[in-house]
Amino acid sequence: MSAWARVPPAAGRGGDVGGDAQVGDSWCAQWRRELPDGLWAVVTRYFYPAGHHSSPPKLMELLTEYLVCRDPADPGGTELNSEYVNTPGWSGRVDDGSVRQAAEQAQAPDDAEWYRFAPAGYREVSR
Repeated sequence: MSAWARVPPAAGRGGDVGGDAQVGDSWCAQWRRELPDGLWAVVTRYFYPAGHHSSPPKLMELLTEYLVCRDPADPGGTELNSEYVNTPGWSGRVDDGSVRQAAEQAQAPDDAEWYRFAPAGYREVSR
């Protein structure tokens, strides 16, 4: 069993995360786990349609945030540090339903992923 716990709902509204490339609503999935020092690791995967505003979206993109905070109930308000990894878009069906489904079916992080992408100084997840 993974120590990473999914935070409900399975897919939540993600807001504006894709900059000028984002051409529709984003959806996100989030997981968290306690770090050895009592702080919290939070991983959020944001999925959004990308393209040019003058044409229908042709790509779905993924932005993953790796965040360390004091209170997992308020990650943004108690954030100490964070890193972001952008996954280039992939083609296929890109509408609100498919973007939401991608968030609902998003893969949970594991400790190896956290260690690779977490903010420096916060990579350890166990002692």
